[in-house]
Amino acid sequence: MNVTEYYEKELKERGYQSDEAQLRAVARLQQCYDEWVAYKSRRNNALKKLLVRPDVPKGVYLWGGVGRGKSFL
Repeated sequence: MNVTEYYEKELKERGYQSDEAQLRAVARLQQCYDEWVAYKSRRNNALKKLLVRPDVPKGVYLWGGVGRGKSFL
């Protein structure tokens, strides 16, 4: 299950409503997740950890007003 699918499932289960800003944040979270998966696969054993030094993926900073769904995301 990807981030978007999980987000939509949780919305339905909790009775929450989505909005455009949350969808943009979910898309960026999915991109971040994909980057971390790729990073981990390039360094999946001790030898690769010594030889392969890919750039560490950047994280995501969520900001917004009270009640916008940051904690939910």
